[in-house]
Amino acid sequence: MLGNLLVLMASKNIELSGRALHTAPKTIREKLVSYLSAIDTQEGHHGIVKLPFTRQILANYPNVERSALSHELKNMERDGLVKVDKRKIILLK
Repeated sequence: MLGNLLVLMASKNIELSGRALHTAPKTIREKLVSYLSAIDTQEGHHGIVKLPFTRQILANYPNVERSALSHELKNMERDGLVKVDKRKIILLK
């Protein structure tokens, strides 16, 4: 039981540390790049990130407004960094 508790606490600590890492950058773009890169790494570096949630939930994670997040995703798409198709984001660079 103690081992299970330790594993649970360690995984929660890693999750919270990751969130602090993604919310630390100053700009929305930096926050998005950090978060999307981390998800891509977890999924095996295929360059395709499938979001299991809505943009509102994605915006809540790094503490930004949904409209600002959508605007920045459009800017990133215009700049050739990503291609957005609803809940699928393809990392181009």
